[in-house]
Amino acid sequence: MKRGYSKLILEEFVLTDRDGLCCLPLWNDPSLNGPGAGFQVIKFWAPPGDGYGIIEAKLK
Repeated sequence: MKRGYSKLILEEFVLTDRDGLCCLPLWNDPSLNGPGAGFQVIKFWAPPGDGYGIIEAKLK
C-alpha cells in the first residue's frame, strides 16, 4: 500500500448505538489501530439497524 494514495475498504458486521452506548467501537478497533497495523479509520457507513457496513481506512 502507498501512504497518501491507497485505502483499505472493509465490509464488516456493524452494530448500531443502543441507549447512547456503541456496541462495536470501530474507531478503536485494535485490528486497524493497534501497534504495527498502521491504519487510521476515516469513515464508516452503517446500515439501518445491525448488518454489514463499510469501513474506510488509510495508512497513518
